[in-house]
Amino acid sequence: MAVDSAEASIYNPVCNYTYREGGMTVKTRHNMTMSKEVWNVLNELKKTLDKSISEILEEAVLEYLENHKYNLLYFKLMANTEPCDDEENEELTKILDSLTKEDIEVVRVEEM
Repeated sequence: MAVDSAEASIYNPVCNYTYREGGMTVKTRHNMTMSKEVWNVLNELKKTLDKSISEILEEAVLEYLENHKYNLLYFKLMANTEPCDDEENEELTKILDSLTKEDIEVVRVEEM
């Protein structure tokens, strides 16, 4: 595997993930099933856009969340946060339930 001098790439076949140093996100492999038609469309998009199918799917998910007015921060936090025990969950629920409209008003938006 070629290693870019500005950014080292490591592939670990045992853990089945790719990690790139330099602030890049850890990428893991996943198996999925889909119709042959959708797979063919993705392959055509891959050629047309000169992007990997993974990149196309990642962009599609982010665009879907944005277009359907989902809170992207919520999904990023839920996807990357470890589950908590019942006691901690109860404590967090009480804190969240006590928030007022003023507490949850958006004052500034930042990209992660």
